[in-house]
Amino acid sequence: MTTKTPNRPAAPPSRTRPRPVVILDIVVAIAFSLVGLIFMLALASFYADQFIVPAFGILTKILSVLSWFAGTSLFILFEVRGRYAFYWPLIGIVSMFAFYYLVLFVASRTTA
Repeated sequence: MTTKTPNRPAAPPSRTRPRPVVILDIVVAIAFSLVGLIFMLALASFYADQFIVPAFGILTKILSVLSWFAGTSLFILFEVRGRYAFYWPLIGIVSMFAFYYLVLFVASRTTA
């Protein structure tokens, strides 16, 4: 009887993505992230000030910044894990506009 544990086999190597696919994934995600940054800045500087009640403008600014930040950070997280990640900044852009129109709808209902 031995006290030595038997050698366990190493984990199987993970699937690697082809280098052109990784490069394309990163380039597309960065382009979406930059477009989202432009939309976020436009929402935060121009469109958020159109509300009569200043609280709705502040809420729009906060939600647009959080949407962009969440989409970009999830892109980085998924890219580091080796998964496809180009769609996360696009989801951030979509959620940014969804939050804007939701706040606009609530503001129109409360002021009417």
